[in-house]
Amino acid sequence: MAEYFRYTWNNELYGKAIVPVLHYLNNNDNINNNVDKLFENDTYINIYTICFSLCTQDDEHCERLYTKYQDTFEEYLSEILPLLLRCNGDILLRQFIHRYDNNNLMTKWLISLMLYLDRYYLKINNKMSLEDVSFVIFKNKFFENIKTQLTNTIIDMINIYRNNNIIDDIRAELINKIICIYESFDNNVYKDDFMKKFILETFNYYTSLSINILNNHTVTEYITIVDKILDFEKHKIIKLLNKFTEPYLMKILIEILIANNADALLNNQISGMLFMIDNDLNEDLTLLCKLFTKYEEGDVLIGNIFKIDIITKCNSVNKTDETLYINTIIQIYNKYNNILINCFNNNNKIKYAFKNAFTTVINDDNLPFKYHTILTNFCDKLLKSNDDKLTDSEIENILDNIILLLNYLIDKDLFAETYRQALSKRLLNQKSISNDLEKYFISKLKIQNGVQFTSKIEGMMNDMVHSVEQSNSFKEYLLITNKTSTINNIELDINVYTNGFWPSFKLCDVHLPILLKDSINLFNTYYTTHNASKKLSWIFTLGSITLTSIFKTNKYEMNLNTLQGIVLLLFNSHNILEFEKIEELTNIPSEILKRVLHSLACSKFKILNKYEPSPDQNNNIIKKTDKFIYNDKFTSKIRKFKIPMASIDDIKENNERIDEDRSLAIDGSIVRIMKSRKTLNHNSLMSEVMTQLLFFKPDPKLIKKRIESLIDREYLERNVNDNTIYNYLA
Repeated sequence: MAEYFRYTWNNELYGKAIVPVLHYLNNNDNINNNVDKLFENDTYINIYTICFSLCTQDDEHCERLYTKYQDTFEEYLSEILPLLLRCNGDILLRQFIHRYDNNNLMTKWLISLMLYLDRYYLKINNKMSLEDVSFVIFKNKFFENIKTQLTNTIIDMINIYRNNNIIDDIRAELINKIICIYESFDNNVYKDDFMKKFILETFNYYTSLSINILNNHTVTEYITIVDKILDFEKHKIIKLLNKFTEPYLMKILIEILIANNADALLNNQISGMLFMIDNDLNEDLTLLCKLFTKYEEGDVLIGNIFKIDIITKCNSVNKTDETLYINTIIQIYNKYNNILINCFNNNNKIKYAFKNAFTTVINDDNLPFKYHTILTNFCDKLLKSNDDKLTDSEIENILDNIILLLNYLIDKDLFAETYRQALSKRLLNQKSISNDLEKYFISKLKIQNGVQFTSKIEGMMNDMVHSVEQSNSFKEYLLITNKTSTINNIELDINVYTNGFWPSFKLCDVHLPILLKDSINLFNTYYTTHNASKKLSWIFTLGSITLTSIFKTNKYEMNLNTLQGIVLLLFNSHNILEFEKIEELTNIPSEILKRVLHSLACSKFKILNKYEPSPDQNNNIIKKTDKFIYNDKFTSKIRKFKIPMASIDDIKENNERIDEDRSLAIDGSIVRIMKSRKTLNHNSLMSEVMTQLLFFKPDPKLIKKRIESLIDREYLERNVNDNTIYNYLA
């Protein structure tokens, strides 16, 4: 049987089937896989019949034919392998593709002749198909011996493309076909035999190149080149390779070109990130961010430098002039916010660094002032005196910037209190340049911080409107009751405000001149008639009086504080008065009276002359032993003037009131949380309270104190089994 097979193979099959196939493959450079007429029909039928006959006679013939099929491919590939090993470059790639196609065509034709063997014997006996056998032989006997040479050739070509920045279409097609052959084996072959070597060579290539570029170019030039490299690799090189190579390639490129040089790029003193910021190179900053955000920690590095630069710039601002300081901080904020939005695309990590920077600056305890105070003073000056002749639109823009800065202030309740005090001064002294601007700023505060934050301020504004209405109502009352003469022809304008909305002012039980006393008594009668359930408290430290005074030389109209007016009216009936006598007649506290008399006797407008028993070198100091006489020789170039006086109610933080408000806010927060949760442990309650309170950062000790207070008032109770757990008492 073996002799019969050997004879049939040598004389029938090998000579008539194998030799013609090999002859065709070795003499045709352009292989056509769809060639139909390699055999004449009679020849084809004869060979097919022989193969069929062998396979149906005996399984041993099938096994022998199967072995000869394998030997045929091994012999063919072993003959052509040395030829390819001597090739290189384009020729190597073309020859490999050619031999790969040959192998496939040879497989196709031999399978067509041995179809019965492939479809029945091999399938029934669970043996590898003829197609798979030839494929495995090609891979193991041919590809494995030449793959290193192929891989190196492809990488060399790619590096040539990188150097020239141009892809040759013909070579690109060759590389693409080779990669497809790699992939045809399986992804592990591509990954292990090509991609690992390719990534390693890419690392070496760009490591050397990046050092050279960095040493010979500015940061701007470097990142521009790198951006082009990344674009080239992504849209040109990747197209030649397997698609899953891209993340590996881009990762190694970012690591080499950006991450490994991050410090040299960002902190370059000549052309780095700070240079770009200082010189408004926004396009360069945009590109820098685009590249650095391609790897995980890149945006963190940018954010850290961004934060430090903001803090450094803000700390270097001159702090002697509050207005100039705030204007400069606003300019810094706007510049860096513009960079954040337009250059850094509002990146979350950089945005977080930006927020931390301004939070650090605005809440810095080492500053020579408190931020809530200078923000208040800045707004007060802006809304009280438009020295720069700004339009309403420009003022609104500045106020918008103040709102943005205020957003980073932790203790916003302190700002609310100081701003309320400043606003009260503007409103009471009629110093505000525009009610519309006042309302605009309040509305912005309300939008940012909520209704509770602005409730008192809005109440003050409403009181101003109601006071005008009430003043008109009082004048109508005087006309209706025919009591106009009772107020001695004094034009009286009284403002009534709600105590809960306004700051606390110093109250003085002043002895009023009869002219003022009658007027006030009349208003008290009117107010009690219309508001029986309310009580008035008169604040004589506020308000103003306009007096017309006749001196020897001229007549003048003076605008005075109420207390100044009360003191001057005494001199209608007295020529000379001692300090203590004035204090007795007016009941004005001595410390306040000293300020009043100083403004009348020691300022620019000396309405009173001061005499002292033992003259002091410093004649501007008011002492209790001083005497005062009306200066009837007073002269001034201006007929109408205002006599300023040192503030009686200095704008200071009302610590007790703030502490009280904070305690109430903490109580409310604790009750809301416990009402919702019913039971909560101490640490969780502390954490939730800290999270809820937005207007200030509460002291943990104060929170614990308020918890104890609520337990005493039976809002809460401690758990019987665990005293760190609180229960809500409905």
